[in-house]
Amino acid sequence: MTAKPHSLIFLIAWGTLAAAFARGGVYDDCAAWWHFDYDPNADYKADVDEIRDQRDWGTAANKGVTGKHATSVHGPSGGPQWIDTPELVTPAGGQNYGRKSILFQPAVDSKTNCWPNTFRVSNLYLAGDVTLVTRFRWDGYVTEIQKTAWLFNIGMAWNQYTGWLFGIDGPSSNLTFYSQKSSELQMTTTSVTPGIWYDVALVVKDNSTTEPTDTVEFYLWPQDGALRYQKRTTSVITNAIGTLGCTIGCEATTATYEGGNARKAFAGALNHLAIWNRALSTDEINEAFGSPQPLFHIGLKNDRAGDLRTEWEADAEYQPGAPWHTMRRAVSGTHPEATIKLLVNAQQAALGYFFHLRTQEVENEKSADLRLIVNTVTNAVRTVTSGQDLFWYVAPGTLVAGTNSVTLQYASGPASYAIFDWLELAGSWQVGYDDGSQAEFALESSAPDDFYVTNPNWQHLERAITRDDTNVNVHFSLSRELAEKYAFEYTTRIIGQGGASAPHAFSVDINQTTFASFAPVQNGTLSTLPLNRGLLQAGDNMVRFRYDGDPTVSGYLQFDFHRLEILLFPRGSLLMLK
Repeated sequence: MTAKPHSLIFLIAWGTLAAAFARGGVYDDCAAWWHFDYDPNADYKADVDEIRDQRDWGTAANKGVTGKHATSVHGPSGGPQWIDTPELVTPAGGQNYGRKSILFQPAVDSKTNCWPNTFRVSNLYLAGDVTLVTRFRWDGYVTEIQKTAWLFNIGMAWNQYTGWLFGIDGPSSNLTFYSQKSSELQMTTTSVTPGIWYDVALVVKDNSTTEPTDTVEFYLWPQDGALRYQKRTTSVITNAIGTLGCTIGCEATTATYEGGNARKAFAGALNHLAIWNRALSTDEINEAFGSPQPLFHIGLKNDRAGDLRTEWEADAEYQPGAPWHTMRRAVSGTHPEATIKLLVNAQQAALGYFFHLRTQEVENEKSADLRLIVNTVTNAVRTVTSGQDLFWYVAPGTLVAGTNSVTLQYASGPASYAIFDWLELAGSWQVGYDDGSQAEFALESSAPDDFYVTNPNWQHLERAITRDDTNVNVHFSLSRELAEKYAFEYTTRIIGQGGASAPHAFSVDINQTTFASFAPVQNGTLSTLPLNRGLLQAGDNMVRFRYDGDPTVSGYLQFDFHRLEILLFPRGSLLMLK
């Protein structure tokens, strides 16, 4: 990081602005989550045993008993296929799950009849508020006779008014929600283009005291594009639960070529698919699209070990982005190490982080001693029991640009093993280069006010705040444990100001609450905001920079970069950690 002549440090203590809730990430409470990345016999055929709910994946021999796994597969070759997608584009910056995807290739007979690829989950029943998040590539309509491609059927039973359909429909290829009572509701503001990857979400809301009408929300984020959103109102969302379960790939399953509903098959690939039995907020959708937060987040905070792999079935080394079923769920006397091979850039290596592990089970409620080794740095041994959180600070410069080894090591008992619930290396990030230029950011009139730090396209972040475009909102997510336990520091540099009244005053809000207002500063000023413990919250956080210059004359204030750092101890604070 280059030293600059001007520095302004805002030393302000602040209390908790919002109550935290117990969560590690947005996927923790999903009702089902398929990563589509398990092909043990490498035959590229998606067998019924291979389409597994990641929440309770199980072992090689047996699927987890609580998971919403595929109960049947159908199609001309026996079912869908697996494809390798190592170069898959993740528009919002999220993980390419397993670098593999499930492929639906319906067969067509004489351009009129179709045999869809589908799988069914007969024990997944949903009604009322529901959210669906996926990443897909649509390959176009199967036939010209029927311009419909249903991806997901949530137990729609004709004349019983249960369930609904979601997919693509019409000559304009719009995202579409269909129920028998409502006919179709479409995302009319944009079309789906065949052959490219999208992050996609559907949020179905039953009426409530805060929103008296039912609503359907569409989110569509194309590769190399920006997030599109549309909200439609209706009156047909029902809490009546059907008995048919769910079908993925078409409205119906068939055993041969058929017309009618069989023509409404989805052709294309899914990288992952998650379902919640609640309505996610816009911030949660963005978190889901961009998951995980930097640097890594592995496993679900659900007090289960089944989303990772038994240690005797998995190799000692794991690379983020590889299937979770290749990550060891535990360390033990016989399998003492679990190593994460982490690739970072120079910006990331210059920051400090916390490695956070939550245990799920330690043998017979005994204790075990664990240590963390990061490259050449061996950290102190920590003693752990079941259901406990461990933290190690990884100081700036411990990581290197390139591949790093982060090793969790079993040191001693009396317990012979310690099983993980989930783990993360997180707390810090930087957007933009610390180089005195705003060229990597967008003209403020061409980007939305809100930017989520997992978004890999910095051209979606405004370069400035102005009299006419007063706000820039930077969003990031934190686990409850990091938000409550540690202090942070937010840094930016003011590099360019213009207009008759320059330099300009500005304000900073934290999570919709005014943090401080500041007098004008000179260009080149490094502005550092100490964020004391408890100021940030679990889940989405937002730092807003607001232009407070003279509203009667034009003016602007530009940023060099934005950076958040998690701290071992608060800097410049007279408060002592308890």
